[in-house]
Amino acid sequence: MPPRRFLTILLPAFAGALFVAIWIFVRASLSDDFRFLLPAPTEVLAAFRDHGDELWRATLNTAAGATLGFLAAVVVSFLLSLLLSLSPLVRVTFYPYLMLLQMTPIIVFAPILVLWVGAGLQSSLGRRAGCEHNNAGRLTRAVRQDYGSTNHLVCFARVNS
Repeated sequence: MPPRRFLTILLPAFAGALFVAIWIFVRASLSDDFRFLLPAPTEVLAAFRDHGDELWRATLNTAAGATLGFLAAVVVSFLLSLLLSLSPLVRVTFYPYLMLLQMTPIIVFAPILVLWVGAGLQSSLGRRAGCEHNNAGRLTRAVRQDYGSTNHLVCFARVNS
């Protein structure tokens, strides 16, 4: 085996072992009152063994929420950027508010969405779509930077490809 190939296998294994060793050391240095904050690696493996199906369902739920939210954000951002690009009146009307939204940290919207739609998949969809809300502003700026106010549809194809 060439030395470079050997290192590509050895170094990640060493990094993983070092991570677990640091994890065990940090947990051992915690007082008994705070050890519940950082379970031992064996406790984590036992939890995976005992509750694997529940953890897998939660993982799939989270992945579904992230995927659906991302797709919703792409569609809404594209349509909004198309509308902003094709209509100067709409751009003048809504662009300042979109910039305000873009400057607002996403974490601000998370509790509001949970209050509005409740916890669960709907809230996860909203948070993911909120994370992508500034795509419309970026896409619109890219359109104007590349083509000015002409040939919008070609520009969108170029920006998205």
